[in-house]
Amino acid sequence: KDRELILDLSFLREIGEMCQNNRFRFIAGVQESIFSNPRFKFAANELRRVKDRFEQLLITRSDIKFVVSERLLKKNATQKDKIRHYLQPFTKFYTALNERLEEFVDLFPVHPDYIDIFEKIIAVEQREVLKTLEQAMQALLNQEVPENEPKLLAYDSYWNILRENFSFRATDDIREVINCSQVLADRIDRAFTRPNYKAMAMRIIHALSVHRLTTYDFYTPVGVTAQELRDNLCLYQPGLEDLGNPADDLLSHVELVLREILKTVNRQFISANPNNGQYYLDLKKSEDFEAIIENRAEIVEDNELDRHYYTALRQVMEVTDEPYVGHFFIWQYELEWHSHKVKRPGYLFFGTPNERSTAVPQQEFYLYFLQPYDPPKYRKNATTADEVFFRLKNKDENFHHLLRNYTAASLLTLSSSGHPKSVYDSKAKVYLAQLVAWLQNNLNNAFEVTYKNRKKSLLYWAKDKKIRDLTRLDREERVNFRELMNITASLCLEDYFSEQAPEYPVFSILITQDNLTQAASEALRGIVTHKPSKQANCVLDALLLLDGDRLEPLNAHSKYATYILEKFTQKPQGQVLNQNELLPEYYLLPEKYRLEPEFVIVILAALVYAGELVLAYPGQKFTAANFKALAEIPIKDLLAFKHLERPKEFNVPALKALFELFGLKPDFALKLTQNESDVVQILHTELNKKWAELVKTQDELSKGAIFWGKAVLSHTEMQQYRAELSETKNVLETLQTYSTPGQFKHFRYSTEEIIAQQHRFETLQEMNLLTSILSELNRTAAYLMTAEAVLPPKHPWIQEMKQVRDSLLPRLADKKQRTSSGFSYHIQQQLGALQKTYRQIYLDLHKQARLGAEDHEQKMRLLQDARFIRLKKLALMELMPQQQLDDFEIKLNQLQS
Repeated sequence: KDRELILDLSFLREIGEMCQNNRFRFIAGVQESIFSNPRFKFAANELRRVKDRFEQLLITRSDIKFVVSERLLKKNATQKDKIRHYLQPFTKFYTALNERLEEFVDLFPVHPDYIDIFEKIIAVEQREVLKTLEQAMQALLNQEVPENEPKLLAYDSYWNILRENFSFRATDDIREVINCSQVLADRIDRAFTRPNYKAMAMRIIHALSVHRLTTYDFYTPVGVTAQELRDNLCLYQPGLEDLGNPADDLLSHVELVLREILKTVNRQFISANPNNGQYYLDLKKSEDFEAIIENRAEIVEDNELDRHYYTALRQVMEVTDEPYVGHFFIWQYELEWHSHKVKRPGYLFFGTPNERSTAVPQQEFYLYFLQPYDPPKYRKNATTADEVFFRLKNKDENFHHLLRNYTAASLLTLSSSGHPKSVYDSKAKVYLAQLVAWLQNNLNNAFEVTYKNRKKSLLYWAKDKKIRDLTRLDREERVNFRELMNITASLCLEDYFSEQAPEYPVFSILITQDNLTQAASEALRGIVTHKPSKQANCVLDALLLLDGDRLEPLNAHSKYATYILEKFTQKPQGQVLNQNELLPEYYLLPEKYRLEPEFVIVILAALVYAGELVLAYPGQKFTAANFKALAEIPIKDLLAFKHLERPKEFNVPALKALFELFGLKPDFALKLTQNESDVVQILHTELNKKWAELVKTQDELSKGAIFWGKAVLSHTEMQQYRAELSETKNVLETLQTYSTPGQFKHFRYSTEEIIAQQHRFETLQEMNLLTSILSELNRTAAYLMTAEAVLPPKHPWIQEMKQVRDSLLPRLADKKQRTSSGFSYHIQQQLGALQKTYRQIYLDLHKQARLGAEDHEQKMRLLQDARFIRLKKLALMELMPQQQLDDFEIKLNQLQS
C-alpha cells in the first residue's frame, strides 16, 4: 500500500505540472488532510512536491460552527434571549463564558469547544461532526432543560458514539484506548468512594478518552488540566453557588474528583503531569490489577486462606508483639477473673492443641482460634478445663470474597516489584481493613465457642450478663472484637479459676500482670509511711493484713500470713525457712492460694514490720528495726530473698525498765511478750505526752532563760541543757518506731541504757520547771521594770528594787534553791511587796501632782474672779506688765484636777 500511495502522489504531481502550463484545472475533495497527516510521513518528499503544485482550501472550525449555528441550530431573537437568560447565572463558574456568551447562545445546546476537540480527533472524518450533532440533538429534543445546572452538549458525550462504532476497533491503538477507558469506567462504577460525584467522574473519564484520540501518538504525556475540564465540559456541582468564589470552588471540586479517580484505580490507566497539571489516559499503565487479583484469588490454597485469616485476626485481637515461640502463632495473654478483679496469665494460640509448641511453660489457660478452611485433626474429646476454642462457623460470600482477594493481593505483593508491588500492597490493605470490619460487625453470629465439649454461640455464654458493666465501658462506647472474645473466655473459665485457687485474694481494683509489681511496691511504701494510697490499701486489704484501717498482719482473718508463720514455726529451733521451702513452685500454696511471689513479699514485709520474722538476703538481714530500708529495694530484688529467720526473744528486764521510765506498771512488759497490742498503745500515749512536753520546753529555751532582762543560766549551762534535751528527743523518736509487740523483740536499748534515761527525764523536768517559774515571774518583773521607768532614778524604791533583783538572779541560777519547795511562792511574795510599795508611792505622787475637789473649786473661782477679769482688760494698756498676768494664767490652767 505504501508503494500505491507513492504512485498516486506521483500522478498528482504530474497533473499539477500539466495544469501550470494550460487552462486545465483539477479540483478534488478529500475527507482528511493529506499534507499535514502524520500517517504519510514516510512519503514526505513526494508530498512536498505535490504540495508545491496545489493549493489547499480547508474547511475551518469557524465554518463548521457557522453551519451548525445558522443551519442546524438556527434560533430567532426570542429564543436567543431565553438562552442568554438561562446561561447568565452560570457565567461566574467558568472562565470566559461571560465573554463568549453570544457564541454559546448561537451554538446552544452544543458547547463551542465540542467542535474544536472534534476537529482534532485523528480517526474521525470532519464531516462526521454534523451527523453526530444531528443525532445528539434528536436525542435531546424531548428532554426538559434543567434550571439548576448548565445542560450543554460537550465533547465527552461523543465517547459513547465512538465506542459503539465497531469499525474503530479494527485499529490497534484505538482499540487499546477503548479497552483502557472501559476498564477505567468499570472500576469507577464499582469502587468509586464518593457516590455523589460518580456522574462527574464518568464524564471526566469519557472526556479524557476522547482527548486521547486527538494526539497522533497515543502514548504522548499530553492531556487536559482540571480547569480545562471544568470549562470545556461545563462541569457543575449543586451547592457551590453560595460560596465565596464559585469558579475557584468548582475548580477545587473537579480536582477533588480527579484525586478520587486516581485513588480508586491506584493511579492506573490515568496519569497526571506534575509540571503542567494535565491529566491523560496512560496506555502504559493499563494493567487491570483488580482482574489479576480476582484471577489469583480463584486458585489460592486453603492453608494460605487460614494464614491470612490469622493476620486479620491479629488486628481485631490487637496482638502487636512477636509470637512467644518462633514459627508458632502463640502469644502470652491475660484474661480477667471478674469475681476477683485480677488478670490471670495464659496463652493465645492460632491453631489446634496438637500444633502447640511444647517449649512454652505451662500457664493457667489456653485460647485457641481454629483454622476456618483447613484445620488439622485433633482429639476434640480430650480437651481440658483450661482450654477455650473459637471457630469461625458462619462465613458468608462476602467474607469468602474479601479473604480470597486479600490473600491473593498479599501473595502478589510478595512476588512483584516496583509500581505493581505498591498497588498490590495498597489493595491488600484495603481488603484487610474490610475483612477486619466484617469480623467486628459479624462477631456475634459468626463464631462458635467450645468449652468442655459444649459448642455454643458467643451470645449464649454471655447470657444474663451485662457486657458493658464487665468491660467498664461508657454508654457511648462500643464493645469491640477483642473485648467480647475476652469476656466470653473469662465467663467460660470463671469456675475453673475458682477451682484452681479457691482462696485467692479478692481485690477492689483491677490487678494486671503489668501493674502487679507496681501495686506490690505501693503496698510496701504504705506499710512504711503509715499513709497507704488507694492502690496500697486495696492490696493490703485483699491480703488480709488490715484490721480496720490499721495494719495488723496477724488479725483474726490473716490466713496468708498465718500460713507462712505456721510453715515457719514447723522448723526446729535454730533452723531457718529457705525460699524453696516456702515457694517450692512459682506460687504460694498453688492448690489453695496460688498467690504470686510479689504479694508474698508484701506479706513477708508486713511480718517483718510486726517483728514476727527476719528476712535474710545475701549479706543483709531485715528486721523490724531497719524495716524502712526494705521498702527502698525494688520488688524484683526482694524476690531473691534467701531465707526466713526467727526474731530475737523479748528483753524483759529492759522492757520493764522502759515502762517504769514512763511511770507505767512493770507488769506491762509481760503482757507485751504475750502480743497484747493494747499495751503498746498505752506506752505510746505516755510517750507522746513526754514528746509534747519536750518540744514545748525546747521552744521556750530557744528564746533564752531570761529574768528581768538578764540571763539566768550561763552560756555553758545552756549548751549543756540543750544537748541533753536533744539526746532525749532522739530516744523518744526511736521509741516511736516500735508500734507492734513483735517489733519489741528487736528492742535496741539495754536495761542500763533505759535507766540512764531517767537522768535526762529529770533534766527535762527541771528545765520544764524553770521555764514555768520564769513564765510566772516575768509577768510581775515586766510590771516592775515599767515602774522603774516612771520614778526618778534616785528614788529610794528604785534602790530597793535593784537590791531585790540582784538577790533573786543567783537564787534562780542555783539548781538546788529553784527546785526547793515554795521557791516560786517566796519570790512572788518579795516581788508582790515591791509592787505594793510602788503603788502607794504612785498614789502619793499622783495626789501631789493633781488638785483636789476644793483646790479645783478655788482654781475656777480665781479664773472667774471679777478682779482677774478687770486686770485682763487693763493689761491691754501699754503701760501695764501684761506678761506677768499671762504667766499667772498659764500656770493656773496647767494645774490638773
